[in-house]
Amino acid sequence: MRSTRRVAFLLVLPGVLWAAAACGPSTAAVRAQKLAEGQEKLVDDPSAALQVARSALLEVGPDPELELLAANACLKLGRRSEALTHAEKGLADEDSLPDELAGDLAWVQGFALVGRYRDLHAEDDWRAANTILERAADHGSHRAEAAFLLVALQDLGNHRDDPRQLKYARLLQQLEPESPNLEAVRATLEKKGLTL
Repeated sequence: MRSTRRVAFLLVLPGVLWAAAACGPSTAAVRAQKLAEGQEKLVDDPSAALQVARSALLEVGPDPELELLAANACLKLGRRSEALTHAEKGLADEDSLPDELAGDLAWVQGFALVGRYRDLHAEDDWRAANTILERAADHGSHRAEAAFLLVALQDLGNHRDDPRQLKYARLLQQLEPESPNLEAVRATLEKKGLTL
């Protein structure tokens, strides 16, 4: 009886291994294809990009890059709370993410929190945005935008912090010396008697 089970197991094993090998690359290929398709649609049709991202997430499972695609699509559609949810899911295992990807997810999360703070004036949102945007200012493709938002955050509510504001104004100056945002920051700082 034992030997029969062993033979049956050995006969089935190659099929199981083949199926596992076949699923791996196929899932990776589907993921890559959906990601490329969604990023292409994001430019002109964020609604379609969101559908692609969500369908891919259902098909391949949790994936921070697909969450970022969905989050960016939600931002373009003005759906901040959904963008925030996707960014938070993408950052669920933040320590294992490449710095650039974590920075881009942090940007979406911070941007959405700033918007919610402006709407609802919840101090927790301000504090979270003030911390999360630091990560986006350090890494990712939205460093300058994150630095600009951090400068602006120091003037929202009763949160004046001149040294912090100057720190991120100087980072913005370093990243985008010709930015129109930098001119606005300079004008704001000058009104407060601060200079870069």
